[in-house]
Amino acid sequence: MFELKLRDKFNELTGKLKPAQDLTPFATEQVPVRPSEEVLTDGVDARLGSVRFLVDATPHITVDNSVCQDCSTHACVYACPANLFTLLSDGSILFNYEQCFECGTCYVACNREGAISWSYPRGGFGVSFREA
Repeated sequence: MFELKLRDKFNELTGKLKPAQDLTPFATEQVPVRPSEEVLTDGVDARLGSVRFLVDATPHITVDNSVCQDCSTHACVYACPANLFTLLSDGSILFNYEQCFECGTCYVACNREGAISWSYPRGGFGVSFREA
């Protein structure tokens, strides 16, 4: 009874309730986060085009393959967003640090202590995002 009175009052104040509209057209529409920003339609590839890598001669990540040989998961191979780890047929890992995003995912995902040594590159080296 109370709900009926509440609904009648709501209808009186706001007009008749309309059935839910189909929101499908809004799901595909791209809206900028801020009015001054353009919508990026090219996706990740366009964003990666603005990334600069200044490679240091000294790697900031090293992989100890003797520790990796017995690993059953090789989580670093699958977790790296830049796909810089390659699992070889003998169970060792081939790693290329030159295109590293410096996110530390490999270090966190690795379940073998001492397999991955990770540190930030020296100042001025490494990845620089939003390079114009």
